[in-house]
Amino acid sequence: MRILMLNHNNQGQGTFFRCFFLAKHLSNYGNEVVLSCVSPARNAIRTKIMNTEDITIYLLAGQHGSSSITELPFHIIRAIINLRLAVTGRFDVIYSFSVASPTTGFPVICLRLLKTLGFYKPKIVVDWDDWWGKGGLSSIDNKGWLVESLTTSLEVKIPRLADKVTVVSDVLRERALQAGVRPDNVYLLPNGANVKRQSREKKDKLRKKLGLPLDNLIVCYVGRALTIFDYLLDSIEIMKNNSPDTIVLFIAPLNILHIKKINDLGLTKTIISVGEQSYERLLLYLRASDVLLLPRADNKSERANYPARLGDYMAAGRPIVTTAIGESEKVILNNKCGLSAKPNDSMEFSAKILKLLNNPQLREEMGRRGRKVAERALSWEIITKQLQDILSN
Repeated sequence: MRILMLNHNNQGQGTFFRCFFLAKHLSNYGNEVVLSCVSPARNAIRTKIMNTEDITIYLLAGQHGSSSITELPFHIIRAIINLRLAVTGRFDVIYSFSVASPTTGFPVICLRLLKTLGFYKPKIVVDWDDWWGKGGLSSIDNKGWLVESLTTSLEVKIPRLADKVTVVSDVLRERALQAGVRPDNVYLLPNGANVKRQSREKKDKLRKKLGLPLDNLIVCYVGRALTIFDYLLDSIEIMKNNSPDTIVLFIAPLNILHIKKINDLGLTKTIISVGEQSYERLLLYLRASDVLLLPRADNKSERANYPARLGDYMAAGRPIVTTAIGESEKVILNNKCGLSAKPNDSMEFSAKILKLLNNPQLREEMGRRGRKVAERALSWEIITKQLQDILSN
């Protein structure tokens, strides 16, 4: 099959990784895959084409606007380019991700119209990976009434135009059904784990390579700690009082306000911030740690999505502490590869961290279970085989 995957994110951010890893393994099954996304170069104007790991990637005009409204014209430009790719590329499948974005949503509307009129034959598939509209990401990020209304309309109406819809969670499956998508057209497709890319080197060797202390216990957090930052810091402060030599590794973009809060709480010697890292280096940090943190905010988006880093956490063979919200809690508790705390309860979250820090055997057992699940059920190879079956039927 020739497959065109449309993604609204910058290359190397967010849902791009879901697209890329699915694309990579689809190509391993003999498919020819083209992936369209946004250039990571800010203010990029021209479309750039690159080839990597048997995938052709179109990098479209980068982010230009300073707000969602001023960015809208560039969404339209990217949507037109994506539509042209879909119409002229002789594809068998158009697979559009996060269609609440005009970049990927508008092409689906046009392609469905052409298909209804008999001018277009390829299969149209939509992927739903988050709650974007009212109460979800648009509301959380304060995008304003216009953007919130647009994303709400696109994300609930466009899936009805698709031949098939993939979702990452039961919450989004139920939302798709409520939106009018036929039950036999909705498929659960979680994010996977990069089992083969994860290093199997010893922890001490990795710490030397990364410049991390050899003798301290290390707790690691990966993500954009915006909505849960205060909750996370409170938990770390409590943990520090009971385990003063433990280091907390932040692989996250911290701004001046974040750093000020860390200083005000006296956590500058506890928290090591390394900023955002390349994906390959990120995997090394996970493996070099003792406990991995997955705190979650209590909102519609967090209850609906499936965090991409969960699979990588499990593949690292390290125990996880999460919040009792959404798919991550189900996966972690059902597979006994970590512990869960009540939402907004920093005292309990820190207690779960300390339980693992104080019990090496429990850490080993839970980490080993997570690795086995990643290998046997959640590897990208297995997830993509499911997708291959969905697209072929």
